[in-house]
Order: sequence, then C-alpha cells, then structure tokens
Amino acid sequence: MRPLVIFKPGATVGSVQQSYGVAFSHRKVNTTDDAKAQAKFPPSDTIVVDRNVVANNPTWEGIDTHSGQNVSFTNNVILNTRFPIVVGGMEYDNGKMSAYPPQNITISGNRINSHRVGTNGDYDVYGIEKNDTITERGIAVTGAQFTDLTKMEMGFLDSVVIKDNYVSDIQAAVESHGGISIHVTKNATIEDNTIENSFNNGIVFLSSNKFTKLQRNKIHHVEKSENNFIQAGIGIRGSHNNGNFNNDYTTLPLTMDNTLIENDHTFAEVGREIHFQVGSVNNLLNNRICIPPDLKNQGCFPLKPECEDDTTLKCHQSDI
Repeated sequence: MRPLVIFKPGATVGSVQQSYGVAFSHRKVNTTDDAKAQAKFPPSDTIVVDRNVVANNPTWEGIDTHSGQNVSFTNNVILNTRFPIVVGGMEYDNGKMSAYPPQNITISGNRINSHRVGTNGDYDVYGIEKNDTITERGIAVTGAQFTDLTKMEMGFLDSVVIKDNYVSDIQAAVESHGGISIHVTKNATIEDNTIENSFNNGIVFLSSNKFTKLQRNKIHHVEKSENNFIQAGIGIRGSHNNGNFNNDYTTLPLTMDNTLIENDHTFAEVGREIHFQVGSVNNLLNNRICIPPDLKNQGCFPLKPECEDDTTLKCHQSDI
C-alpha cells in the first residue's frame, strides 16, 4: 500500500503566484520557430498520481500536467485550491498560442472540496480547515491549438476518461467554467461523476470536442454566478462539438459510435438540464435531446413536433 502524502503549497511560493501541488510537464524551448529543438525533449510519460491530498493553494493548480502522455490522476483529494485538476498543452508567446496536447489521460476517483454538513468530509478526515479560497474550476481538460511547433495540425487531446469523481463548491465566475470542462478533445468519456453545489455548469463543453460520450453523471444544485448566465447541468458553450474528425464546417452522419449524451443522467435543481449557448454552431450531439427553438435552424438535427416549444430540454428525441 502506498503511503499517503499531503501537499500544502500555501499562499505562494516566494513571490510567484503559479504555485503547483503536483505537476508533470514537458521541458520547454521558449521559441515558436524551432520545432526540432523542442522535439529533443520528451514529454512526461507513464505516470500515476494516486491517493494524495493537495490542499491550500489559493492562487493556482492542485494537480497538473502540461503535455503529459499516459497519465493517471486517481483517488486524490484536493481542498482549498483555485484550480484543482488541470490538463493541457504548453503555452508559447506569452499565452498567444499552445502546442503539444496531452494524450491518453485518466482522471478517476478524485474528490474535490468534499465537505458535507453532519458527515466526515475530507476537511475533517485530514484535519484541514475549510477557508475562503474560491475554487473557480473543478476538472479542466484541454488540448492545444497545434499538435506541435510546425503548426500544421490542430492539437486534439486524444483519449481522456473522467469517471467516478466527486466535485463540489465550484464558484465559477464565467459561463465557460464549471465542475468538469473539456476543450479540443477526441474520444472523451465522462461517466459516473457527481457534481454538486456549483455555479454555472455541472459539465461544460467548450469548443471542438469530437466523439464525446457522457453517461450516468449526477449533477445537483447548479446556481448562477453573480453574472446573469443561464445555468445548466450540461452546458454546450462552444462550437464544433460533433462527430467530425476535423474542425471544418461539415458533420459526419450521426451514429451510436459518434458523439453521445445519454439520457441516463440525474439532474436536480440545475436550471436547464442541457443548454446550448446562443451563437454556438456546428454542434452535432445525439438524437435523444431537443434543441431550443432559437437554435433549431443551425443544422444540428430536426426536432420532434412536441419539442418545438421546449426550452427546458427535458423533452427527448426518439431515434432517427
């Protein structure tokens, strides 16, 4: 049995705000003009981060990988942390572009801000005082703008599994943040997670997620932040979430092997169960859900007649 390790980064590391609990990265050459130089350094590969406690990091990230491959974050506890779990590529030109997306990521069995009145939550179990740290995102997973510095291909994060996690008390300040978010992914599976007591979104799609499968998630008590956003159990906040391999303006015919939102989720007090952001385009999910009337002409899929006036998205469409 592995020993439990408790990381407490504190407020800052020296004067630096970007303090990490546990992080794995890819040594970076600070140029966007020399792909061969960057390619000399391999990314972090074949890593398991299991059964750790990361706490008290109010300014940055709890557990992180930049461009890691074959990485598993499992059975960890994250408390009092601004960004608990983050997976992404590497940034260049002061954040103007990104490259080298992660690949083959598993995020399973983690608990974020587990604190329930009258029960032994993680704060009590590990003797950590719950403070006023604002957790802005729960689990945030993203690819990159480009595969590498040749800038020839879009950098999809291929193969990510997010399952059996507990996420609570996410105080998102913008409409694109929430309990679990994905951006620029292929073959993402999000299943059997519990998300509760959070702002704006339980699960949120940003743009360019392909072949995504959601099933059996429990999403409870999603509220509005101070801004006038429409809160949702599942928020579709970006474009090009479909079954198309590329990111052009076409979509593949929908199949059960394509992007899928199953109708077996549990929602309670979430505002809209599923919400399509006005202005998002080329979202082809599955034929079991309705599209709000203001989006029904965007080429997604036809509505059943009884769904024409449905804006709550509690009406489901039969198979085509």
